[in-house]
Amino acid sequence: MPKVRKIKFKSSQEQDGLLYLVHEWSGGANIPAVAHAFLSEDLLNWTENSIWNNSDYTNSWHIKTHVFTEAVRCTGKNHFFKDDRGTVIQSQVELIIDPSQIKGTPQQLTVAIARIVENSVLSDIAC
Repeated sequence: MPKVRKIKFKSSQEQDGLLYLVHEWSGGANIPAVAHAFLSEDLLNWTENSIWNNSDYTNSWHIKTHVFTEAVRCTGKNHFFKDDRGTVIQSQVELIIDPSQIKGTPQQLTVAIARIVENSVLSDIAC
């Protein structure tokens, strides 16, 4: 993941055959130019809580951004499959930015910025 600057391990706990993990991420996604005036680098930092299930090789996760916490919802699940050439990872991601929870900018502009950022981040994830 070339857009990630740092991942810091925070904790792990095993319970009922599941491994619960917490990591802090420092990202470096390409924020679209139109959004730079309203978004800080802090938006690119988040805490990830994940649950690794070794019985079906899945990792369910959700992130909490360090800013605009109420405005951003991002969850996902990664499935790991073995094939003839190695491991295939199938990822499902849901990213929703609620513009009504972002204060300090005109609502129409906030809606436009939210959609641009969603599309930009999701395209970075897909690469």
